[in-house]
Amino acid sequence: MISPTATIPELTQTGDYIFRACFIDDFQCMVMAAFAIRELNAGTAVVLTNTGIKYSMGLAKVFID
Repeated sequence: MISPTATIPELTQTGDYIFRACFIDDFQCMVMAAFAIRELNAGTAVVLTNTGIKYSMGLAKVFID
């Protein structure tokens, strides 16, 4: 299986021959946080999260961390 949009980090650990063609959630959030700090000079941020969607909750958690 090759997924163009599956960003959950654990996906490729579920079996053999499972690949992704996108960045994982952790990497995306680290890049967003670094951009906010370095380019926007942000010292604080407000994170709006859709608590009914695991994808949103995962991104928010990594960004906040």
